[in-house]
Amino acid sequence: DYFLATAHHCLAGLGSADLVRQWDAAIGVAHFESKPTNYDFGLVRITQIGLTGGRYASNGLKFSDSTAGYDATTRNAVRPAQNQLVCKSGITQGYQCGKITDPRIIIDPTTGDILIKVEKYGGGYLVGQGDSGGPLFDQTSNDLIGLLSKIYKEYQNPNNGVWYSHEAYYTPFVEVAQKYGLYLYTADTPKKLTN
Repeated sequence: DYFLATAHHCLAGLGSADLVRQWDAAIGVAHFESKPTNYDFGLVRITQIGLTGGRYASNGLKFSDSTAGYDATTRNAVRPAQNQLVCKSGITQGYQCGKITDPRIIIDPTTGDILIKVEKYGGGYLVGQGDSGGPLFDQTSNDLIGLLSKIYKEYQNPNNGVWYSHEAYYTPFVEVAQKYGLYLYTADTPKKLTN
């Protein structure tokens, strides 16, 4: 089986038969939520393979709104490091960069969620509501570091009510992968998913 990794709060309220959508296409079903653990992590099992163009397992990273394919590839997952320069991709704020200001932080003692704190450098906001589950990766190597979990609600757009922030918190992927025995698809050749 192949899975799409995301934040578990993106899957909240979905049953095992509910289809998960990627843009306007149903891609699979909610498979796993790590809600009882200290990680905001979920998996979508890819089940919809008969879509136009099909579905592929790949190591691609998408930065831009272009439909011309992936902008980069990731071949590894690494642990976060203090002051590491990183970038993220998301549906609301797109491609933005910053640095890790705390590689392992618990911001809410009630949930005990283990997170990575990232702050934006330069102008603009790092994240916006809707970016959840998007990847955080090393600015140079594109190695995967984490998935967006929470944002610090800094500015709310009065036109659409969406919150934006210069700082965000990510679930550390290596810790989650080791806990649940997960592996990244890292081959340069996309694998077409079939029955």
